[in-house]
Amino acid sequence: MTSVVKQSALIMGVLIDQKSRNKARRARRRRSPHKNGKKAKSIVKTRLYTSKTEMPSKSLIRPGTGLGQIALFMNGSLALATFVLGLLQTHAVAAPMERIDQRQIGIDLTTGTLAIGGGSDQKLAQVVTAGTSGLLTAVGIPLAGNGTLDLEIQGVTAHQPNGNILAAQSFDGSAFPDFFTDPQGFRRLELAQPIFFSAGTSFAFVLSAPGAQQGDSFGVLQGPVGDSYSGGDAFFDARPNAMGVWAPFSDFGRDDLPFETFVQTVPDRLPAWSVNTLLVSLLSIFQKRRSSSALYPLWVIRGALG
Repeated sequence: MTSVVKQSALIMGVLIDQKSRNKARRARRRRSPHKNGKKAKSIVKTRLYTSKTEMPSKSLIRPGTGLGQIALFMNGSLALATFVLGLLQTHAVAAPMERIDQRQIGIDLTTGTLAIGGGSDQKLAQVVTAGTSGLLTAVGIPLAGNGTLDLEIQGVTAHQPNGNILAAQSFDGSAFPDFFTDPQGFRRLELAQPIFFSAGTSFAFVLSAPGAQQGDSFGVLQGPVGDSYSGGDAFFDARPNAMGVWAPFSDFGRDDLPFETFVQTVPDRLPAWSVNTLLVSLLSIFQKRRSSSALYPLWVIRGALG
């Protein structure tokens, strides 16, 4: 019993002593020092963000506004980095890209070549249907020969060339390798002024040798038997047939020439996120010059491009 009383007294003593210390501490706080009759200002510690400390960022997308309205909080370094990234993204999106659009690459090496020019002054044509909207930049054909080769891009009426020349280009036959050097290679015939076609539009490329009477002649490898390309057929115009009359190759069992078309595609407009990235980061850089605050808000309000 005596030991229990002693322990209780000890505990009470500790509690009383702790209570006294707390009371004294509160009293000292009320008697804070003053200078020149004015209360001393309290010191508040703040965090300093350095280059070694990650700058917190915050984004807020309000409902119903989409990506066109964004609130960002960033510092100058992050703004500059974002601006450079936005430029790279915009360039990547806007940069034109050339691709093969239509092709029929089947070649029959067991038969002879088709003439362009020569004694019959023969012209060859192939109707093509664009699969992608863009600029037609070049046509690939497996051919070789000597003299001058003319390439025309014509409109199409009733599934055959209509004589309406949309683009034209001449080529020196000496620039192409012969069939002994490259027997199956497609020679690239590039247009100096590419022409735009929408997807689903039909056009024809026409090959001729204007110096046929002087001996200019070219040969084109033949395609396989049957209809190997569904977007159009091949035709020829040669003497002694009437000039300007196109006869279909399908009458002889081979519907199409070997060919490739190259198209350059460009997006209609930049995505809103690319424009917003550039605007937000650029405005951040200018805002940083006017404010010394480490954190500041910037709003990009949705506009015509948003």
